[in-house]
Amino acid sequence: MIPQQWPVDVVEIDIEVDLNGSPRTMTVDPVQSLASAVRAEGLTGTKLGCETGDCGACAMLLEGVPMASCLLPAVRAGGRRVTTVEGLGTATR
Repeated sequence: MIPQQWPVDVVEIDIEVDLNGSPRTMTVDPVQSLASAVRAEGLTGTKLGCETGDCGACAMLLEGVPMASCLLPAVRAGGRRVTTVEGLGTATR
C-alpha cells in the first residue's frame, strides 16, 4: 500500500513487483519513473524517448494494460505485475 503522503526525509523505498513473471524487490526513489527503475535493474530493452508519453518507446504492461512507463512513478507498480519488452518472448529466426 502506498502512503498518502511521503515523509520529507524519504530518499528510497522498497517495492515488491512481479517483473516479467518473477518476484522482485526494487529500491526506488519515490518520484522515480517505472522506466528508469526497471532500467536500473538491468532490463534495458525499455527505452526513454520523449519522456512525455507520446512516442511509446517506454511502453510496458502494468497488469496487462499498456502504460507509458516514463510517466508512471515506480511506487505505483508496487504489488503489481509488470511486463517489459524482455518479458514478451524470445526472438526467433
